[in-house]
Amino acid sequence: MALIEYSNKNNGKYPRTNFDPNSSVLVEYTGVDATDPFGPGGPQVNDVSAPMWLLLRVTGMSPRFLVCPVSDADPYDPATAGLISYKSNFPSRQNLTYSLQCPYPTMNAVKEQWAWDTSSISSDAALAADMNPGTPALLTVSPKSTVQQLRPANSQIHSGFGQNVLYGDYHVAFMQTPFCGSVRDNGTSADYDNIYTSQTSPPTLGGQPQDVFDSVLLPLATAGFQPPPNSHVSNLKSRSSSVATAVVGVLIVGAIVMMLISVKGRNSVAQRPRT
Repeated sequence: MALIEYSNKNNGKYPRTNFDPNSSVLVEYTGVDATDPFGPGGPQVNDVSAPMWLLLRVTGMSPRFLVCPVSDADPYDPATAGLISYKSNFPSRQNLTYSLQCPYPTMNAVKEQWAWDTSSISSDAALAADMNPGTPALLTVSPKSTVQQLRPANSQIHSGFGQNVLYGDYHVAFMQTPFCGSVRDNGTSADYDNIYTSQTSPPTLGGQPQDVFDSVLLPLATAGFQPPPNSHVSNLKSRSSSVATAVVGVLIVGAIVMMLISVKGRNSVAQRPRT
């Protein structure tokens, strides 16, 4: 899996571009044409989509692996694979259908030892998943909501039936609720973290991780340019949701296996993320 290869090459660190810990403003899809993701003209600070492009630059993975085949998006092709290193971000949501853990935490989370690396992320924390829907329903549902009530709060890649989630121990599971992250003990009961919301009080959309239990997968599907519907998507979605889910799950697990094989025996480290 790309995250494994990246961390192996960068001393256990996961991808992150420029971070301003004093800013709570998050952006996406900036600095697309920059050749250096950390230099002038590159992605703005706290850009939540740029870390996924950094994965491509470091691992050589094709952008098509970050577009689900049953989505309304199209793989971004900057002419040839060799030109991936001459870009620093995705142009828009039209070319990306997955969300990654926001790597820009609050200062409170940092004080609680939140860190974006292999040694700090718990096995039950969500690292990535089908794209965060960004819908208002995420703020009204609860762990006790019905399947029907949860549909608008799930990723819409699979028509609201659920999402493929990659966890801290690198296993993938198809979850039918966004309440599928780390266990939260609120003093009277224990519930699972909502992987698509920031655990402020009340929860918010598009925010930062608030503590060590807070997975906030970004970007939101509602952020930026919205792609037009694709005819092949309606044909795919007309099939049963279980078939679509199985296909995507196999693709994700296959990618993990291939990347594990490719990094076996590698031991390289770097002080600065390789680009």
